[in-house]
Amino acid sequence: MWVLVTLLFLAPTSLRVGAAMPAAARLNWTFQPFPQPTVMGDIARLVTPEASFLLLFETGTTWTSQDGREWAMHSPSNGESSIAEGIGHAMASLGSMALIFGGRGTQTGQPTRGTFLFNMQDGWRMDITPDQDPSPRYFHAMASLGQGRTGGDQLVMFGGFDVATNEALGDTYVYTVGEGWSEMITALSPPSRAYHAMAG
Repeated sequence: MWVLVTLLFLAPTSLRVGAAMPAAARLNWTFQPFPQPTVMGDIARLVTPEASFLLLFETGTTWTSQDGREWAMHSPSNGESSIAEGIGHAMASLGSMALIFGGRGTQTGQPTRGTFLFNMQDGWRMDITPDQDPSPRYFHAMASLGQGRTGGDQLVMFGGFDVATNEALGDTYVYTVGEGWSEMITALSPPSRAYHAMAG
């Protein structure tokens, strides 16, 4: 089990660049007992016209924070129960939304079906354009791409384990808000893999 602990790294405000640091003013970590999740999950940043938020999803619970220190449990929504019992999913930012795809059940091993979108007003909901969903997978990776040529926010997904065969995948998909998933066939791509990371 992973435990999320909030620590602050504090430096003396009067310390000048290049100056020797007094022994009594050395940097230090301090524990901050803010309300916070107990299990580490996937994190995405949501940017709205009013503010930006950090979104953390752990099994069955959604948390939001504006500063990364104080977390609040978000009220459950209808879509949340469909993705609650699973591992190996991936989450990434889509402008003012976040997207979760994939994973498999912790008890049954069956794939988690559907693409789920989150926003601060409505919570989680299943995407209404599931016709071109990628094949079921887990321990894949996704990253935000920003706005695409059509103006919709995009993210990219690569690899993961195929739920049916447990073999690593090497395909690339792009999700565009308002359009859904599309597979990207490229002349060059990374080798098939899982348990990897992506950043955008």
